[in-house]
Amino acid sequence: MADSYRLGAVINLNVALYDGGTGVADITFDPAPGSTDHALYYGPLSAVSTYGYTGTEGPLGASGSSSVSLPGGSLFWVVVGYNGLDGCNGVDSACMERPGFGAPQDPNRSCSVPWCP
Repeated sequence: MADSYRLGAVINLNVALYDGGTGVADITFDPAPGSTDHALYYGPLSAVSTYGYTGTEGPLGASGSSSVSLPGGSLFWVVVGYNGLDGCNGVDSACMERPGFGAPQDPNRSCSVPWCP
């Protein structure tokens, strides 16, 4: 039986300015703790249920604001921090952490979520 995973913390992402003609967006986001850089991953909204990312924009830096160039159409996206270590990958309904992706685990990561003890 498949289970869904929910992330414990979400980076606050705001689009401050968007030019529909060029696809350029000025964004602000909460920097991930310990990250010296970030990237924005995006995909068509039709692929959101499978996390079907089709592109990336970055590096975005560490400050929490940047400009990105996005393709046309309806998109979903997420901003991800880089620090060379794997953070929380979400937990399932039994509060078990989703397996990592082969990167060394960050000793300061937190996978606590409100619905888990």
